[in-house]
Amino acid sequence: MSKWMDHPEQLILGKTRDLLRLGKSTEHSVVAARMIEQAKLSIDILTRHLDARIFDQASIIEAIRSLVHDQPRAQVRIIVRDSGPMVRNGHRLLQLGQRLTSFIHIHKLPKPYEDVNEALLIVDGTAYIRQPMSDQYEAVASFNDRKQAKNYADHFEEIWHVSETDIETRRLGV
Repeated sequence: MSKWMDHPEQLILGKTRDLLRLGKSTEHSVVAARMIEQAKLSIDILTRHLDARIFDQASIIEAIRSLVHDQPRAQVRIIVRDSGPMVRNGHRLLQLGQRLTSFIHIHKLPKPYEDVNEALLIVDGTAYIRQPMSDQYEAVASFNDRKQAKNYADHFEEIWHVSETDIETRRLGV
C-alpha cells in the first residue's frame, strides 16, 4: 500500500508534488475525495458513467455541496459517456446536480468524441487524476502540476464546447 494512503491529509492541493500511481478503486476514491475537498473554484470530470465507487461517496458529495455554497463562482462540469447507470442507481452527485443546476452541469459526450475512453478529474487547474482506460482503475494523479493539468483542461474544454446537456440527467417535475 502506498504511504500516502495512510496519511491522505498530507496530500495538499498546489503543494504536494509527488506523482501518484493509483491501481485500485479505493486509492482512486481517496485521492479524488482529497482533491475535491480542497477545490476552491472548479471541478471538471470526464467519465464513462461517473463511477459510483469513486464519486458517489458522502465525502465527495459534501465537499461539492460546500464548494458551491461557499463560492458563488464555483463550477462543477461533468461530461459523461453513459448516464444510464447513474440515473438508474440514484447517484448522489446526480441528485445534487439536479438541485444545484446553476453550479453543477452534466453534459453528454458528443459523437465526435465517442471513442474517447479516458477519464479525467481536474481541480482548480492545478490537480488532476487521469485514467487512460476509464473502465480500469490504473491512473496517475498529481496535486500540483499546473502544466499537465492545463493540458488536460484544454482537452476537456475542447470536448465541453461541442457537448450538450445530458437530458437523461435533468430533473423531471412532478
